[in-house]
Amino acid sequence: MPDRTKQRQTRTTKKPADIERRLARCEAVIASIQDGLLVLDKDWRCTYVNEATATFLKTPAKELIGRVVWEALPASRYPRLHEEFTRAAEQKVFVRFEEFHEPLGHWYEYRCYPTDDGLTVLFHDATGHKQAEKALHESEERYRYNTPAFLDQWIR
Repeated sequence: MPDRTKQRQTRTTKKPADIERRLARCEAVIASIQDGLLVLDKDWRCTYVNEATATFLKTPAKELIGRVVWEALPASRYPRLHEEFTRAAEQKVFVRFEEFHEPLGHWYEYRCYPTDDGLTVLFHDATGHKQAEKALHESEERYRYNTPAFLDQWIR
């Protein structure tokens, strides 16, 4: 009769090369994310920053690792980010919000995911979406304004 314990150990024990291959694959998947990705620990220190985030913050990713996020995004300049990041982390709730960044002239959508170790934030430029939303709203307003006048003329 075969030793089942030894078989189980063989199946569950991963070789270092297999672990390294899986880790490399995970890193490649994360690196492929085009949105900004920011991972913060419980002390608000950046533990992971992708290139999109580094570009947005105009700081090399390596320089952001270990820094408190509020050094790069001061609460006095970005009060909504501070408020929503804090709410997500403290209340352990998913938070989604949009924010206009005046210096860049762009809208950004933020999605904040609390973790046991801190907070993960994904964000992307939502300017195109906001412009389309505004155009649709303006079109609806013109329709509401013009339709009664058109119908009034047509019925006469």
